[in-house]
Amino acid sequence: MREKQNESSRADREANFPPPIELDALVPCTPHAAFDYFTRDIARWWPLARYSCSESRAAGVAFEEREGGRLIETDVDGTQYVWGTVSTWMPGEKLAFSWHPGKAPDAALTVAVTFQRAGELTRVRLVHSGWERLGAQAAAARETYANGWPTVLGVCSRATASRPPRARSRTIRSGRNAMKLHSFAEVDTSTLWLKLLLPMTIGLFSAAVLVGIAVAAPTDSQLLRLTQGKHDSGRTIRLQKSVACTPERTFVLWSTDDGVRSFFAPASRIGRGAGDEYRILFSPARDPEGLSHGTKGARILAATPGRFLAFEWITFAGDATLGPNAPPVAVPEVRNESPLPTWVEIELLPGPGGTTLVDFRHYGFRDGQLWSASRKWFTRAWQGVLDGLERACQKETQRRIS
Repeated sequence: MREKQNESSRADREANFPPPIELDALVPCTPHAAFDYFTRDIARWWPLARYSCSESRAAGVAFEEREGGRLIETDVDGTQYVWGTVSTWMPGEKLAFSWHPGKAPDAALTVAVTFQRAGELTRVRLVHSGWERLGAQAAAARETYANGWPTVLGVCSRATASRPPRARSRTIRSGRNAMKLHSFAEVDTSTLWLKLLLPMTIGLFSAAVLVGIAVAAPTDSQLLRLTQGKHDSGRTIRLQKSVACTPERTFVLWSTDDGVRSFFAPASRIGRGAGDEYRILFSPARDPEGLSHGTKGARILAATPGRFLAFEWITFAGDATLGPNAPPVAVPEVRNESPLPTWVEIELLPGPGGTTLVDFRHYGFRDGQLWSASRKWFTRAWQGVLDGLERACQKETQRRIS
């Protein structure tokens, strides 16, 4: 009788809390390859420099590959931080683990990931549950995560990443070793990190596997070239702007020549898929190829129409002819480094009344006086570009009304 009362009480308690967050993504590989990429190669796509306990000192993150194993971050000194514990380990089928960043293990949420064949693709389904364990904070926490999930539902026209994942350089032993072990309860972690980390996970994983666009997927050799030389330095420019265009229209403005001319630059040459050029021409009369004041050599890295766009960027001018209207000048060896080290990611989040929240990030700025000057210049310049986008959308809205 008491057992039934306890079950009834638990059911009533859970009914008063938010439901799980559920997300599906299609990735172009087999279920076993997707599982291996998600687990064994987690350090390849997880942004440790920004989202970890030790941040810039983080050296890696890995699963202990068994039920009861831990998900562990390791810093450059060998100190370890436990992110969660594996409850289900079924290669090619299902992964589940507890999740307690910034909280004690007894307040852990649950993440479950399944991998199911869908024709030549694999459907990755991630379920984030356990909100009742957060008590009065459950609704607010779930809303934060739900708003942050980048929903990746684009279907590639053909497989783009069927190669096996890269082997790890080392394996974490299942037993505790001599290295100092911390739980998240002992570590002063950031509330912002707690809010942002998990919502980015499926998007980052999908982008790492799915680097491409539905209408023009790259070959394996292109994928390798597209991912070389890209490192999150932690010196990211991040801006947001709400505009009066739908996500679909906002994507078109960023990804087409006509769209770019309406708010960004007088001319451009933009391709259709990953590996194609993303050349912006800021002074086409003087510099028609974009050799000094343009982005000749920059390429599209990833795109999901209406949702996400990523492209390489050139952060220096080739000469001083435009004066303060151009970024700092750098020698060709620095300006045209190959592969280009910085890139832009634009996430488009639907807002009320057909509007869009543009979440803009420019990654890859390095250390040093010249790089700092470039980052300072682009922080102002990108804000001006987003203001121009806002005006372009307002004009389109006014034309529709009139």
